[in-house]
Amino acid sequence: MCNARTYEAALRILRAIPPRALAYDFSKAHINPNDGWCRLATIQLHDSLWDTFGKVLDGERSTESLVRLATKISENSSRPLREDYVDPKDWLQSFSGANMRWEGLGILFSHWSFGITEFGQSPGPPQRWIPNFADYVLRYRDCAWDAIEITRSTASANTLLLYLLYAQECLESIISGDESLQHSRLHGETVSMLTYLGFHAIKGDMHDTGICTQIKRRLFGKVYHGDKVVSTYAGRPPMLSQRFVSTLLPLDVSDEVLMGVIPWRDDIVDEQGWNTLGKIYSSTLLRARAHMGFIRDSILGYNLQAEGNIGRNDLLDLRMKQENIIAEFPRFIAFKPEDIEDRRLSGPTLYAKLLIELEHLQNLFLIERLLCRVGNTSLSPELLQVSVKMVSTTLFFWTHKDKVIGLYDFEWIVMGYAAPAAGILCLDLLRPCTDNAVLASSTSRSEVIQMLCLLSGFLDWIKPLTPNRELSSCVRRVIQRVLDETLNFSSNSLEPAVDTMDWGAEMEINMNGFGYDLLGTFDWMLPEVVQSGK
Repeated sequence: MCNARTYEAALRILRAIPPRALAYDFSKAHINPNDGWCRLATIQLHDSLWDTFGKVLDGERSTESLVRLATKISENSSRPLREDYVDPKDWLQSFSGANMRWEGLGILFSHWSFGITEFGQSPGPPQRWIPNFADYVLRYRDCAWDAIEITRSTASANTLLLYLLYAQECLESIISGDESLQHSRLHGETVSMLTYLGFHAIKGDMHDTGICTQIKRRLFGKVYHGDKVVSTYAGRPPMLSQRFVSTLLPLDVSDEVLMGVIPWRDDIVDEQGWNTLGKIYSSTLLRARAHMGFIRDSILGYNLQAEGNIGRNDLLDLRMKQENIIAEFPRFIAFKPEDIEDRRLSGPTLYAKLLIELEHLQNLFLIERLLCRVGNTSLSPELLQVSVKMVSTTLFFWTHKDKVIGLYDFEWIVMGYAAPAAGILCLDLLRPCTDNAVLASSTSRSEVIQMLCLLSGFLDWIKPLTPNRELSSCVRRVIQRVLDETLNFSSNSLEPAVDTMDWGAEMEINMNGFGYDLLGTFDWMLPEVVQSGK
């Protein structure tokens, strides 16, 4: 520890480590499959902390004992981390237990923060343990950031630090939102670290089972797709382009196989790298979303380009590519409505299936919006149909929330997927009945109204402290107003309902700050756009 600032940060981190029992409660609570690294490695890292340093951490944590521990961890962190391990045990041993590093402690603090966040989604033990869980999330986030700063002082750049930056980015998204400057800075730093390490252009055989190779590919896939999510949500150009990417996606294996707990067999993955056991792992979700991320990159190129004409045939080809990607996925990945009632499916598995389906629908939704732009129209039967599917699929998180207990960040799901699609449905409802397009042969006008009513309830359920609460409240008010006007509107009138509406109260928020207007997905909320709809 070379200076007073580092010294204070190190002691602050060690003093903030939760008691052993509470630390394990937080760790067990974090079950989200959308991790992007290797949750089992984090659990084993967690165990090694207490097995090796439990005597100090379970004690009084005197300044003297913590200084000795901090010195040991700093010495470990000053050594370069090898990035070429093949055996998972050797890899884990290099940064756990007696070799614990500040990057590893930062990962644990992020892990505990996610656990507290998941605790906070339902009543029970967390309220007994932590009266104000949000304060602890912020405190642990700051400790993880302190770990990043200490690591930076050693001029270290490695896989652990990259994952820690990515985890901090995800946490900041939950705390301050994807539109925030804090999140934008972290995202930029994460992508910069990825490209600095060269993880966007890793050479090698697809079936290379080495632990370091697979971890690097997992991180690449997660950061690459995350870049497309941020770009879509915030309306900014992506920082990673598929033109400069050559890294293969990781093999679809469980964490237990990856970490050597279950012996590797050559027949557990097929020629494309998917698992042959019919199970959905975190790697399955990562691979599926990354594959669709390559399509999203092309969509964003069309959506965000400053100038130039968009060819209809190019968009039709892009839509066909998206359909082909889904068709090539293993059948067990596909979401089916009966999955909702299947008691054999765990919460994380159902969550993964729903998320993959929503990613597919969102790509189609954005393509259909572009096709409407090319056709100089606001709506099309295809756009309406995919909008119905997006809203109805998202609503499963609300109507069957008991199936996904322990998972979190539904605010991002409802605002990222359902809200733009709901705008299309609202726009259609506001058109005069004689001009109203048929949504889909299997979806009636009353069913759409019921869907929007449920979505309004979902938006109202979002917790007041979520970062986009103000925006979600605005969306809810607009949907509610559209429903009121639709239900009160005479079916024989030929005038659009929008002409009779006073939009002032619903437009209190400046929507220009929300990036969906750049992608043409949230512009439905602006009165002048609604009035010009065809």
